[in-house]
Amino acid sequence: MIKIKVNGKDLEIDERISYYELSKTFGSEGKTPFLVKINRDVKELRRKAKDGEDLEFLYYDSNIVKLAYARTAILIMLKAIHDVYPDADAALKFKVQNSYYFEINGMKIDEQIAKLIIDAYDKVVKSETIINKLEYSKSDASKILEENQMDDVKQLFKYIYKHTIKLRYIGDYVRYTLNASTNWARKLKINTVGVLNSHIADDTFDDLVIMTESYQDKQIGNIAEEFIKSKKKLIFVAGPSSSGKTSFSNRLAFHLRAMDLKPHLISCDNFFKERVDNPKDENGEYDFDIIEAVDTTLLNSTLQKLLNGEE
Repeated sequence: MIKIKVNGKDLEIDERISYYELSKTFGSEGKTPFLVKINRDVKELRRKAKDGEDLEFLYYDSNIVKLAYARTAILIMLKAIHDVYPDADAALKFKVQNSYYFEINGMKIDEQIAKLIIDAYDKVVKSETIINKLEYSKSDASKILEENQMDDVKQLFKYIYKHTIKLRYIGDYVRYTLNASTNWARKLKINTVGVLNSHIADDTFDDLVIMTESYQDKQIGNIAEEFIKSKKKLIFVAGPSSSGKTSFSNRLAFHLRAMDLKPHLISCDNFFKERVDNPKDENGEYDFDIIEAVDTTLLNSTLQKLLNGEE
């Protein structure tokens, strides 16, 4: 028998009991715990309790759980894609709020393909397969990734100063990291962090920065040309906080000025609702990244007046 504390309550339990079994009796009724917090560490429910632990069950209203839940869903999605297309190069490309965008070898996903992947995803979930996290030496982990044709991830290990590597398995499907890539990164043959690290180590990173800046400037110039051809009056630039909207807009304005236009920048920051009317997130903090934070009535009215030639 061992002694532990659950939500401040002292207990004496069998040392073979897992946190999951404990949660059935001592968790919040009607709620499913996802993780357990022990002192400041967060662990999976499948682990067994240890003597002297002070633990607290975490539910979906916890930000830590939401992140873990999303990572699990991403891993299952990659497994589902692999089950449908074993030879596919699938990757998570980017996230927009609570949505995740995947690409499969750049192929266009129609309804039929999407249904196959969704069915494969549901099959994994319904199977209740346990996701195992196994620890290997760096050399053994590299061999496993090489056998699974994950050389891009293997290259990342050269710059990891850990003696052991943890790989995650769903059945026989193995992953280490969830990488995202872009068309431009593919053109430069730098679609993983490992390859990027190689450029930094080889002292060729400055060249990469210059090439990337040149490419972006060319793309902005193309946008300016397309805008002039369209004979439109407005360009909208969207993106989350600190994504570079202002910097991008200023660079676009320079290109437009070079083409004899006189652009005027308007910031949505000037159209936020009064603080008392601003919506809050689940933590009670002001959320400025949602459309409800903007006085769209005033914004629309202002833009319409400008289009009509008014002040």
